[in-house]
Amino acid sequence: MHIKAKKVTIYIIYTICVLVAVTGVFFIGVWNNWLPPFFSGGIAHLSIDDTIDVFRDLNASANEYSSIFDNETLNELHTLHEKYDAKFSLYCYYEKNDFNLSMVTDRYREEFMANDDWLCFGYHARNGKTDLLELSPKEVEDEYILTTKELERITGSSTSTLRLSYYKGSFEAVNRLHDLGVDAFLTSSRNNLSYYLSREDMLYLENHDIYQADKVKFVHTDLCLDNLSTYELCLSILRDYLDTDQRDLYCVFTHEWNLNESMYKHFEYLCGFLKTHNYSFSMEIYTGN
Repeated sequence: MHIKAKKVTIYIIYTICVLVAVTGVFFIGVWNNWLPPFFSGGIAHLSIDDTIDVFRDLNASANEYSSIFDNETLNELHTLHEKYDAKFSLYCYYEKNDFNLSMVTDRYREEFMANDDWLCFGYHARNGKTDLLELSPKEVEDEYILTTKELERITGSSTSTLRLSYYKGSFEAVNRLHDLGVDAFLTSSRNNLSYYLSREDMLYLENHDIYQADKVKFVHTDLCLDNLSTYELCLSILRDYLDTDQRDLYCVFTHEWNLNESMYKHFEYLCGFLKTHNYSFSMEIYTGN
């Protein structure tokens, strides 16, 4: 009996070791892009929220910078675009502290326009304290128009896929923005209630990625890179890689205030994985651009 129990224990230990080894190989494979492309990938959407410091830096250094890529953030994104054909949407505040977009030079407008096939900008909120539910639909519309007008003056264009700050917006406010040309609204990566959607709507989004409420389209965000360790990022990528129902569209974002060397490495590995597995990058979910 004692010998039999010992054999069972050895078998259990052996099984655990095998599982740990296999899991380790999967993680290493994900992280180094060794896993073969078993499927034809879909569309990847990469974005950065709370953007404004990019413009503050360009404005403050206008006499020194000969290119927008002298800015550290834009240079890092440009490198990822060159290596992986990655595309980025930057969702912007109109103001921060004593600085606002109306103060930004338009001297780089032509260069922004020359790169608008992979780099775009859009409205996020007036500032970090803005609660869009505390504003009337008309006030939300006015803030959108104000911010978009300045972004178009500075960069020459604006995106029609948006993530509003804290995923907030009433039915009327969201529909007003849709009537102004917004094609889609990105929802929470943690399945928190977004905009005016119900819990049932969010559950549908989690399982289908896209939900259309009348004329307005909502898109599920898969992953927020903020505060993720290397292990957590790898685990998330592996989980989504194995989820055959969630491969057509993969939306990932972080915040401008969280951009650092570690975050750029996260983007590097993520872009490499998506490129290896046949994903194409898009800024506009529905136009294919």
